[in-house]
Amino acid sequence: MKNTFALIAILSALTLTACGGGGSDSPVSVNQPSNGGNPVVNPNQPLNYDYAIFENGKRVDGPSWADNAEPTYPQNRLNIMNLDGRNLEILPTGVTGSIVSLEDKSKGIRKTVGGNLSYARYGIISYDKEKKDYVFFQGIPSVSIPKSGTATYKGYAVAIRPSDREISKGTSSFRVDFTNKTLTGEIKTEKFGDFVFNQGTIDKDDSFYIKDDKNLIGYGEFAGTNAAEMAGEFSQRDTSNPKNDIYGTFGAKKQ
Repeated sequence: MKNTFALIAILSALTLTACGGGGSDSPVSVNQPSNGGNPVVNPNQPLNYDYAIFENGKRVDGPSWADNAEPTYPQNRLNIMNLDGRNLEILPTGVTGSIVSLEDKSKGIRKTVGGNLSYARYGIISYDKEKKDYVFFQGIPSVSIPKSGTATYKGYAVAIRPSDREISKGTSSFRVDFTNKTLTGEIKTEKFGDFVFNQGTIDKDDSFYIKDDKNLIGYGEFAGTNAAEMAGEFSQRDTSNPKNDIYGTFGAKKQ
């Protein structure tokens, strides 16, 4: 699997297969403005990416080991969702917060997105007229992460039940052991309960995989200088009743 750093998914009903693909293996150069604005990405070094597209309950596109990657990727605009013919600003300039909810009723667009990170964007953007829900995370991968020590990350999460398009906000927390390249974590949602990751592994430079001993899996990346942030996606499948499947995304900061 290539080094990737973003998931963008469109969900309507059925199963989302966790996957990776696409992106660049080269680190992205970052210049953090002194005024606290958004990081500036070197235009010659695009963001890494990962995504899957579902429409009316069926997967219609996605990297799937990069064999059918979206031609508009890779991109270098942290605050733009550029996929499936969309080119949408994720957060308005200057808007921050834990989980920001925005709505444009005239266009039938709802956004439930994280505003707590500097080097990543994540959340759910819904197109109600088309019954599409874009679940995404994308960001600037860490050029390097610590080789030793431990760290705690805390932040937020957004999840969706595709069968009825119900969305829930939540919190996320992770404990990372850089020495042993392991991590554990927990995501708590208001409507769908808690998701506990008791197995996690840091892979290669900045990516990680998390799961439990059943049907909960996730993938993500460290972002920013010295792994200052982390963001990713997760899915909980109900093999007996897929209508109960949950998919989500999260973003957390080092404490």
